[in-house]
Amino acid sequence: IIAYSAAPLSDINYSYSVQVDATVQFAAPGISGNVGIVFNLLDNQNYCVAELTSKGYYRVWEKVDGSITTIQALTLNSAIQTGNSAKNTIKIIQGAGAVELIINGTSMGSFDIPLPGDIVKVGISASTGQNPAEGLFNNFIVVKI
Repeated sequence: IIAYSAAPLSDINYSYSVQVDATVQFAAPGISGNVGIVFNLLDNQNYCVAELTSKGYYRVWEKVDGSITTIQALTLNSAIQTGNSAKNTIKIIQGAGAVELIINGTSMGSFDIPLPGDIVKVGISASTGQNPAEGLFNNFIVVKI
């Protein structure tokens, strides 16, 4: 299950960066959830997601014409704060030919995701599955670069 919301500054046709402070809060110990950034959103069948879990993993995936492809599989990284109410700053930098994912000031790498030729939107995502949890977001920033 993924929920997303388009940013107030939603029509983008240039290189950009998006940053947000994200937190997962859950009602009971041991529950996990994901928070992230939706980017290069054309419609509900075409977009990319960079997300992290409350257990310290991140991943990057895209949906193209309704089919999901993993760009970076779930990868554990010590830069990601874990546990209930842990805040992480997630940033993507979308250039013409690639996107860089930065979490808490640490680069997770660059990925071959070109900026689409069409106008795109960006937003946030939260996924908790069947878990009683919620994603909280603050300081959502979109910058033209």
